[in-house]
Amino acid sequence: MHRSHQVIIQIQNSSLNINRGENTLKEKLEEVRTCIKNIDWLNTEEDKPSHAVLLFEFYRRRAIFLDYLSIETPMRRAFNSAAKESEIQLQEDIEIICPELELIKENWLVKWTCLFSLEWAYLIDKKTPIACQFQDMYDPIIELFKRGGRVHYHHADVICGRLGRSRIPSSSLTTYDPEDIRDEVLDEMDNAWYYKQILDKNYLDNINIGEHSVEELASIILERLKACNCTLGENIIIQTTLGELLLNKEIHAHEHLKIVKTELEQFKMSDLSVLLPNTEREDLFLRIKEVLARLSEI
Repeated sequence: MHRSHQVIIQIQNSSLNINRGENTLKEKLEEVRTCIKNIDWLNTEEDKPSHAVLLFEFYRRRAIFLDYLSIETPMRRAFNSAAKESEIQLQEDIEIICPELELIKENWLVKWTCLFSLEWAYLIDKKTPIACQFQDMYDPIIELFKRGGRVHYHHADVICGRLGRSRIPSSSLTTYDPEDIRDEVLDEMDNAWYYKQILDKNYLDNINIGEHSVEELASIILERLKACNCTLGENIIIQTTLGELLLNKEIHAHEHLKIVKTELEQFKMSDLSVLLPNTEREDLFLRIKEVLARLSEI
């Protein structure tokens, strides 16, 4: 028996396009192709908080779809071709018309999943009814790849970083509410994860301190902070962390510390350009306040 129309609407309303705001029934294939082309397949970042959310949401959507088709074990798989499950023969060879799949070199499960997503996008563009009903089914897993996550099989499980899930998406997942996977929500949780790692890094690693002046050391630390994902490329986080490191390491780089002081004095929390949860925003505010107190005599 097919699941109710209400369930179909649930997956549609809860899903989000890779390019939000565009007509999902127009040029979906090109949209997914562009996303795959733009992913840095050589760069992986394990265990971001967004990965768990995206993997769960992908499983939830797949469970709804598989229940709709009444597909049971052993044919029931999270990572599988929805086109084949729907017994639809594509008119074109997706691997030929989408050469960007060759960018994915070493992980065959990731490559296959991208292929399945492209097949589904092709069917959406052809206005195939079932593909249009479940048009955003693969979006969470593509977003996971975009955010540096990868998946592989290990025995009966699917592994994503430290996460492990059964290969089979349980029907019980259909009873859960959809996850909010808007970019701003995922960015906020990932940014918080990065932010918490800031002071765990050794920004003086492999530097012979005796060979550099204090200002040169400060410049090296500053460049490393700018290049570090943990600072999110946000100047106020970079300057605050620089001030903390110079003070804690007793590196008396007065010129750099003067710049830090000026930047922190002029900053307002409303100027923060990256999304951070309230806890991390409050922590940053207190860090700024503490650094300024320690720099009060400069």
